[in-house]
Amino acid sequence: MRIIAGEMRGMRLFSPVGLKTRPTADFIKESLFNILGNKVYASNFLDLYAGSGAIGIEALSRGATFATFIEISQSAVSVIRRNLERAKMEGYARIIQKDVQKAIRTMNQNIAPNLSQMYDIIFIDPPYFRGFIPKTLKAIADSDILEEEGLIIAELGKDEWKTHFKGNDIIEGFEVIKHRSYSGTDLVFLTQK
Repeated sequence: MRIIAGEMRGMRLFSPVGLKTRPTADFIKESLFNILGNKVYASNFLDLYAGSGAIGIEALSRGATFATFIEISQSAVSVIRRNLERAKMEGYARIIQKDVQKAIRTMNQNIAPNLSQMYDIIFIDPPYFRGFIPKTLKAIADSDILEEEGLIIAELGKDEWKTHFKGNDIIEGFEVIKHRSYSGTDLVFLTQK
């Protein structure tokens, strides 16, 4: 795995050992960031089910202001830390080691009055075929953490598209604005209605 573009272009990243994480392929990552274009610049980026942190670190390399990584696996969290250190981006990121849905639901708690943690771009890349996408979108909707013009990108297995995305609605309050299909993977771009 490597950073494709931006300030840290070409830098190799560590990845978690074993089969519990599935890194996003470089060609899918490149397509994702080509579609996002300059929306990444100066954004507050949330990387859910972060694995190695490659997507959030790519966003930082391309000019995101800050990235938050949520990952439950201790070994993956260690890899995210190592990758942030290697990229010298520790000061532009935070890592939350917690179940993603629980973390989302508590993000805006214990913050000073009139402040909340809002994100311009939220990337969701859970294990495929486990039903995490609808639950994660519900947690996002309930927690009000997406900026008004914010964008959510879900990476999922091709057959999951047929299961969860019927028409253009996956869950009340969200709208599918773009869908890209690759060999075994789909990227679905959503906004909050």
